[in-house]
Amino acid sequence: MKSLGEYAVVVAVLLLVAGCERAHERPATLAVIGLDGGTWDLIDPWISEGKLPNLAAIAERGCRAPLGSMKPSVSPVIWTTVATGLDPEEHGITFFLRTHGGDSPRPVDSGMRTAPALWNMASRSGVDVAVIGWFVSWPAEALNGRIVSDRAHYGTGVEGRTFPAGYLADLKPPGPGKVTEAMPRFLTADYDPKRIAAGRATDAPPDDRINFLVFDRFVRAWTRDRFYLDAAHRLLDDGAPPELLLLYLRGTDDVQHGFWKFMQPEFFEGVTEEQVRDFGGTIENYWRWVDEELGLFVDRLPPDSALLLLSDHGAGPAVGEFAITKPDYMHLSGAHRDTGIIVAAGPGVKRGCKVEGATVKDIAPTVLAWMGMPVGRDMVGRVIDGMFEAGPAVAREAGSVATWKRGEDTDPGDTDPDENDPVREDVLRHLRSLGYIN
Repeated sequence: MKSLGEYAVVVAVLLLVAGCERAHERPATLAVIGLDGGTWDLIDPWISEGKLPNLAAIAERGCRAPLGSMKPSVSPVIWTTVATGLDPEEHGITFFLRTHGGDSPRPVDSGMRTAPALWNMASRSGVDVAVIGWFVSWPAEALNGRIVSDRAHYGTGVEGRTFPAGYLADLKPPGPGKVTEAMPRFLTADYDPKRIAAGRATDAPPDDRINFLVFDRFVRAWTRDRFYLDAAHRLLDDGAPPELLLLYLRGTDDVQHGFWKFMQPEFFEGVTEEQVRDFGGTIENYWRWVDEELGLFVDRLPPDSALLLLSDHGAGPAVGEFAITKPDYMHLSGAHRDTGIIVAAGPGVKRGCKVEGATVKDIAPTVLAWMGMPVGRDMVGRVIDGMFEAGPAVAREAGSVATWKRGEDTDPGDTDPDENDPVREDVLRHLRSLGYIN
């Protein structure tokens, strides 16, 4: 017969073992997928009609909610807040451009960021991480993993396009033939690449303006997204999947800016029946294509992987307070809205959960806790614990640190624009066509 002292030891050991069991376990792979400009106002009706089966299936087995955006509604600023958990004043990316002294404006780049991003934090923690196409990820930073930066689609002439250097050097964006082959699925257009320059002028003939719109809002968007989706598949071909994967697709926002008036012509003047027939389904068709690609990608992840899908803001017609008044940008008809989307699924996610008040500022703390890494106490958001079965235990088990910043993070770098940024003028021209800069 055991003595009371022996029983006490057994009880103590059992309590110790129980205390070591975690309420939340890190997934094999956590895939964070950014779908720029996603809005439930469009997605929900399409899900109801069975047009987005993969997005519907992910939401059905997990958790979905509105996601609050932030001001200013500037994509590189918001996506950097998503990646750092900090306000723009703290992470250093405050607009599309930055001017150094008397230099001409330059598109923001990763060297201007003054705080570590999720991929830096994961790398420092020994996590195998991969980043594909994320806004403001060029030049690619050295880390424990791989980066295909947001300038990689411009070609091998861009220094710092990937890490390791030369990674996926043989991968190229689809050429004109592939674009022409893909186009009928999305729209009907007598597209002529030779007329692009003529259509840039605001007083160009209507047909040339439409031709330019197709180039600027569809051809660019699809070509870029196709490249980064191909990069994602190539990465999954390259050995074991990463523990943390971040993939960003911008085309959803691009087509919404360009083709909204054809989808909802009742809000606009001068839209012809022929244009509605040719372009009225472009936005829906693009989302249906993204949904198919999402399904193909998710099917390749390990079975015990987790997913976090989100948008930086919502979208709607450019009318009323959102109307576009500058003549140079009258070819655009979609505008940002304050509320985007978030969808989570996978082991440990509470199926059908109700999440309220989540914002883009909460994403970095949530990803860190999800991965079992400490959350910075200087981060402006919170862990969205309502979407986890373990609830507050997720953040509690992950713990916290005062900050993830290091001394080298707080000093913005400065890449040489002449030597390392050969596509700067093309990026600036694209930002002007979007109406983001003058």
